[in-house]
Amino acid sequence: MRHRMDGWRIDEARQALSVVEETADEFAETLRHLFSVVVADRQWFSFLDAWYPVPEEAGGARTIASRVREELVEVYRRDVRACIWRGSAFGWCRR
Repeated sequence: MRHRMDGWRIDEARQALSVVEETADEFAETLRHLFSVVVADRQWFSFLDAWYPVPEEAGGARTIASRVREELVEVYRRDVRACIWRGSAFGWCRR
């Protein structure tokens, strides 16, 4: 397999690298923003109520929803992997 060295492939590679660099910069800026937005426990539970509500009626669906929420709260509050994003908007995006 021969590589073209007349500039066409090199220009194509430069363009691709430029897109990668631009995307990386945008991603880094998004992360900075999400980490800067403070989320209080009240907001976290409000989000959880909207994202994974517990049905009012007793039964299997309520039991499952309660267990899932308990696991999410446990990870959010105690898991060492969550300590870097706990209390920030980035924590919400990870769900």
